[in-house]
This record gives sequence, C-alpha cells and structure tokens, in this order.
Amino acid sequence: EPAKNGESCFTGLTAVHRIYESLKEISNNHCKANNSPFPACSLSGNPAPQRCFFAVQACRGFSQFCSSEWEDIGNTLLRSDSEEPTPSAVEACRNALESPEEDEDLTDAPSQAELIEEAAEGLHQLSDKLPPPGKALLDVIILAEDKAPSLKELLLVLGSLKHMQTWHSAKITIVTEDATGWQKAAAYLSAHICSQDNLECCFDGKEIWRGSVLIRE
Repeated sequence: EPAKNGESCFTGLTAVHRIYESLKEISNNHCKANNSPFPACSLSGNPAPQRCFFAVQACRGFSQFCSSEWEDIGNTLLRSDSEEPTPSAVEACRNALESPEEDEDLTDAPSQAELIEEAAEGLHQLSDKLPPPGKALLDVIILAEDKAPSLKELLLVLGSLKHMQTWHSAKITIVTEDATGWQKAAAYLSAHICSQDNLECCFDGKEIWRGSVLIRE
C-alpha cells in the first residue's frame, strides 16, 4: 500500500510497476519452457505451465484503488493483436489515483478509519477469489513509504492480511526504510522486512511449493 501523499504514492507505484514487469518476465519464461523436471499443476491437478496473477491496492490522499479481480498476466502476454487491449492492474490503479480531486467537497471526504476499512474489505474480497489453500503460491508485498502507523490504526488491514497468511500460506514482505517502526506489524504477520533496493528478491519465480512437513514416528 503506497503512501498517502502524492509524490510518495507514485514512488510506490513505480515499485509496483517493477514487480509487475518482473512477473511478466517470469510468466514469459514459463510459457517458453517446454520441459520441466517437476511441472506445475493446474487447479484440476493436471500438469500445466505455471501462471502468475497480480492485484494491487493503493491509497493517495482521499482516493483509493483496489483490484476487483486477479489479473492473469499470462493471458495478457498471449493476447492477439486483434484483441482490444485492456488496462493492466497497474495502469488502472494509476488512472484511478490520478483522477482530479480539486472539485471534491472535503467535508464529504472519507476519514482515515473509513479508508482503512475500505482497504481491508477490498483485500478480503481478493482473498475470497483465491483458489483453495494449497493450490497456489501467494506473495503479498507491502510497500510502506510512510513511517509505520500504530497497530490499532491498521487493525482491519492487518486482519485481512493475517487471513491470507493463515489460510493461504501467504509469504508477506514489508518493503520499507523504517524497519524498526514496522517491526511489530511484521512480527504479527510473520513477515519479512527488506529495503526497496532488494525489491526483486521479495519473490522467487522458481519456487513451486510452500509449506511444512510433519514427520512422526
């Protein structure tokens, strides 16, 4: 979730774009790979090329955007020239946040609590559209441009992210330069913390399984 001031927000969206382009490259490489010693499986259980999906949630001032669906990046790459192009999730997010707000009545502007509640609801809806646990690898990257707010302020959003971590084994990474301030949130979410310099290390395109094995005698 990029910061809520204009300049920092678009710094955050630049990072989102970098992540999106990295996933496009991973998807492209998987489409070109004909043979795999351990091929990925489709939701039906049959071997199939590994596919990457993408969604974004962001805030800027009183504007907020959350993807309504998970974008299939593989389908975007395979789209024919005759098909009418549709905006990517990143483009839709940027367009939504660039909408002018000068004419908006600030007395009707949502409060910080309402923005947090709306963000949490959007994340819950995205979570509901995920395949059953164990059918996909979920990576959640939090782009924290601002100093860390209190856990109480973020409680609803943290709850939606914790749901993803608990039910879908989401690997959560907080990208921030304020590692100390975000430490409590990271501990609650079992998340890793890294700097923007290591953004591309937040996910591994070669990872095919995530979980734990319990062996008893």
